[in-house]
Amino acid sequence: MVSWTSLNGTEINTQHALPAAYRTGNIPSISYGLQTGSASLGINGSLVLGGYDRSLVLTEPIISSSKTFQLLDLGLGVSQGGSAYLNMSGSSISSLLTSNSQPISQLQVMPNPGVPYMYLPASSCSMIAQHLPVSFDGDLALYIWNTTDPTFERIMSSTLSLFYVCVWQLSVIQ
Repeated sequence: MVSWTSLNGTEINTQHALPAAYRTGNIPSISYGLQTGSASLGINGSLVLGGYDRSLVLTEPIISSSKTFQLLDLGLGVSQGGSAYLNMSGSSISSLLTSNSQPISQLQVMPNPGVPYMYLPASSCSMIAQHLPVSFDGDLALYIWNTTDPTFERIMSSTLSLFYVCVWQLSVIQ
């Protein structure tokens, strides 16, 4: 069990399911494969605990010798067709990595598959939220999708992406 206090003061308790599943022999390793899918190719997303689905990998998998990496930029983009994002006129927006509403050049981050959320600076989240049919729920300290907004369905069936630019030490799995 891991506990921490969220930004709004709520105490959060969570179990680290991945290490527990490995210890009990339910999965072969403490790794995971996340494939986010592709609307343009008709590929659904998938999550494989304890490995990855090789048939969904387009390039060689990579591993890092470090537990952290430097996030250099965040952006929203469209890989094909028009944009379904709100308040976006071009095909991409970058420079969304901010803190206290000021651009920052990098942020040290640690990927954690045991936590089901992506935590970013509040001002980055606020900037991204301007382009999505979401609202902030203060009790949960999370952004919640408005699934009844027509934009939601367009976003879910489009080739839009949240992209990031990062640097970390990498090794190719042989």
